[in-house]
Amino acid sequence: MKRVLLSLPILFACSSSLLAQPDLIYRFTPVAEADRLVLDVHVEFVPHGSDSTLLNLPDSYGGQEQFGGISGLRVIASGATLVPTEDRSRVWLRHAGLSRVVFTYRVHERRSGTVELGDHYRAVIRPGLVHALGNSILIVPDVPDSLDIDVAWTDTPSDWRFASSFGLGVGPLRTRQTMRWFRHSLWLGGDLRMRETVVNDRTVAVAMHGSWSFDDRELLRLVRTIIQAERDFFDDHDFPFFLVTALQIGGDNDQGGTGRVNSFGLFLSDDRTIDLRLKRLLAHEIFHAWNGDRTERESPEALVYWFTEGFADYYARRFLLQSGLITPEEYLDDLNANLREYFTSSMLTMSNTTLIDGAPGGRDAQRMPYRRGDILAHQLAAAGAACGRSLDSVVRSYLLDVMRPSRAIANNSLLPALAELLPEADRPLLEGWVGGSVSLDPERALFSQGAELSLKERRRFYLFGERFVVPSYRLSQAERTVRLRP
Repeated sequence: MKRVLLSLPILFACSSSLLAQPDLIYRFTPVAEADRLVLDVHVEFVPHGSDSTLLNLPDSYGGQEQFGGISGLRVIASGATLVPTEDRSRVWLRHAGLSRVVFTYRVHERRSGTVELGDHYRAVIRPGLVHALGNSILIVPDVPDSLDIDVAWTDTPSDWRFASSFGLGVGPLRTRQTMRWFRHSLWLGGDLRMRETVVNDRTVAVAMHGSWSFDDRELLRLVRTIIQAERDFFDDHDFPFFLVTALQIGGDNDQGGTGRVNSFGLFLSDDRTIDLRLKRLLAHEIFHAWNGDRTERESPEALVYWFTEGFADYYARRFLLQSGLITPEEYLDDLNANLREYFTSSMLTMSNTTLIDGAPGGRDAQRMPYRRGDILAHQLAAAGAACGRSLDSVVRSYLLDVMRPSRAIANNSLLPALAELLPEADRPLLEGWVGGSVSLDPERALFSQGAELSLKERRRFYLFGERFVVPSYRLSQAERTVRLRP
């Protein structure tokens, strides 16, 4: 799934009248129609530099199509016309000589039943609730530059509340950004419960629709603690606003999530609790604000999943432990489960290139870069500590550096930076560990202190199965009263 947690400037309704005329205006209006609710969208924009503008329609996100949810696209301007293309997700808007163009369209919900994993990224538009990713409701002009954008809800029910990637309330909300990032927004309105807190003088909010066994304030405290820990780690508090939403879905102990612009959307079945699994999801995805979202990645980006995903798993667990959100025992139990999956996987030495090209193995193949990166991060942290070097310092420095323009997370710059943490004799192995041609050594220490290694022999089948040596860790006796050190 794509994750975007980009920090963007926000200006709220109270000052919008003092700002210059926006390049782009959106107005969302919920409309009751027979036994359903639809969303009417009104768009105004200033054409730039040509007689035609290509419009990008909502198409799909995370493999979930939205095409059928868009209807009634029409232009309201004398002399302007819409011209279809061979790509149903794109339409030409001809507007020769016009200084401002207006078009409208309607969005309706494609599903008729319960929201479930597998269709949770599609827009939810029904009485009492609008929940939508920008990818599922926004038709945007195809322009490369950042635009000044003004967004508001109109003619809304009096008892509705509203939240989005750009602030709380009906707006107008103002922001400046590219169309690519504008589509990676999150919109929520209706029968919501909302709570706010502050992290380093910046608003953090949760907006929830549904019911769970945990209290709203419990989720807010969790979000605040994770955000504080991660922003402190990078000494980066340049986030004027952040929103976490929770939408109830069907299913049995199901959860999903997606990072958006200054926001994160959670999808939780009603039996989910605030357990390690949910805490790790939030910590992992919020870490992508620095590792993968405000940075470019080399292409194909799956070549660096071992870092963007695997190191995100490592740091998610680290932040939870250091913030007191999980115990050392929970940390080791979670890591040991990952070690078992890695060392008993048939994908153990499969190359990243083969995994990218669609190797059989399903989830096992998809998870292998995560496992490699997580275990490698532990190994690098332990090796660096043994010689007075810090993995944290290397990762911080690298990620803050690649946030500059024209830089990308790439193996050719990552590997030399991380190799400095290893003894010189081990450095030639790093490329093989990352790429899969060399498996990680089960006997290598993953902790500088606090956890004791044991090795267990496992077989896939009792008599004739393949033999595996699997490491596992337990707390040392002395470490039961002090902090575990990965």
